[in-house]
Amino acid sequence: QLTPSGNWRLLAKLHSNANGRFTLIVHAHNSTAYRLAVQQLAGPPAAVQVAPRLTLKTDGNILSGTVTPALPLQIERETDGNWQPNTRLTVGPSGHFRAKLDHGRYRISTTTSRHLASTTSPPLMINR
Repeated sequence: QLTPSGNWRLLAKLHSNANGRFTLIVHAHNSTAYRLAVQQLAGPPAAVQVAPRLTLKTDGNILSGTVTPALPLQIERETDGNWQPNTRLTVGPSGHFRAKLDHGRYRISTTTSRHLASTTSPPLMINR
């Protein structure tokens, strides 16, 4: 596994079955890369992008939800078919957020982090 400092570390020693196949399940918490090595000969890295988990709920004109891990959010509003920045939300350590929005079509994006890919929600319609 590629570490944040740019060094490779041994994550696991693998043993293949009779047909040469193996399985390794990893739970990446940050974007990283993995590679296989045999007797000090390393193969090409395979990048794995990890994005924050974003859950949303609307109730009238109130948007609420959580982002894990807690990161600042950008609310964008669709205007004439284009997405325009509307509001930046500061999210507390719990990851919970709440915002009051005007009538319109919105989407929520996480800000880019050094170790996480950004994510954008599907469009949401606020009808009040």
